[in-house]
Amino acid sequence: MPKKPECPTAAKLRAAMSMPENKSATRWQIFGDYCHHTPKLDELPLLMEALRHEDFVVVRAAAESIAKLGPAAKEAADDLYDAAWRQDPDLLLPQAYSEALDALISVGADEEMVLDLVQSHFGHTNWSFLKDSLEALKRLGTPKASNLLSRIIVFALPELNKQQLRYVQTHFRDFVPQSG
Repeated sequence: MPKKPECPTAAKLRAAMSMPENKSATRWQIFGDYCHHTPKLDELPLLMEALRHEDFVVVRAAAESIAKLGPAAKEAADDLYDAAWRQDPDLLLPQAYSEALDALISVGADEEMVLDLVQSHFGHTNWSFLKDSLEALKRLGTPKASNLLSRIIVFALPELNKQQLRYVQTHFRDFVPQSG
């Protein structure tokens, strides 16, 4: 098993965020190493700043790190929500949706915020948006989330390929309508 990398300091993270584009691989390595560790709560402002970075690798790493802080990082909810929405200008798709959605649930964001985000994104043609949306709703587990989960599955079922259908039937058995 590979050795866990040394945790970059807040100063090293800040320096990585200001690196020019031609140093993106170094920036990715620093933030990747950071993700192997649990952040300190006093680093939350820096992580919230990283959620607004133009490099989506940094944004995803910041969201993953904030998720590890749990409810103590609830103040990051608005920034996580914005990060989940922000689209890549070329791909026209959000690039940190999954990580930010997971972090929103981890920090205990407002249920309506999470439901709004999922309702706006589950229909993207990329399977991961649907899968991650379903997982988030199941994890949220509230009556409203369960209702939305059931409705999304009914909507999505006709469009799923065999592998995706099997996944939904296995992981969301209680939400798949029974034919009969």
